[in-house]
Amino acid sequence: MAAAILEGCRDTNRHGYAHALMNLGAVQHLTGSDATAAASLTEALELCRDIGDRQGQAETLNHLGALLSDTRRHEKALACHTEALGLARDTGTPMDEAGALEGIGRCHIQARDIAVGGTYLLQALEIYRRLGSPNAQRVQKTISDHGIRQRLKRRPAKG
Repeated sequence: MAAAILEGCRDTNRHGYAHALMNLGAVQHLTGSDATAAASLTEALELCRDIGDRQGQAETLNHLGALLSDTRRHEKALACHTEALGLARDTGTPMDEAGALEGIGRCHIQARDIAVGGTYLLQALEIYRRLGSPNAQRVQKTISDHGIRQRLKRRPAKG
């Protein structure tokens, strides 16, 4: 039933169809169907680009970046989150900006560059808190788990 409804939107509501695909891809990723999630997210991203939905592109790129990061394709994930960050800032969508900053931070942490990753996570945390987002708790936990505040305090000044 849901597939038929989704398919019915393909030509009549391309914006709605793109966002439905994005959400479907996010759920597929969360349930471990990574190959189908990648296909859904890639199609959603292409459609968002085709219709000029820059905010949709940013959100989809963040979902795709999370998928790529979770499947150990960190360089591609970093590229997705970096592109999402530019789009989010251009469109003035702070939630997508925070998501991109968080994704970039996580990519750097996975590459063992804790200090650089930490600076991105702290920026994401600030935005999430300002928005009252529950995502702030997840980012705060990551910051605490990696001792980011302490690492940044011990970091020698450049000069």
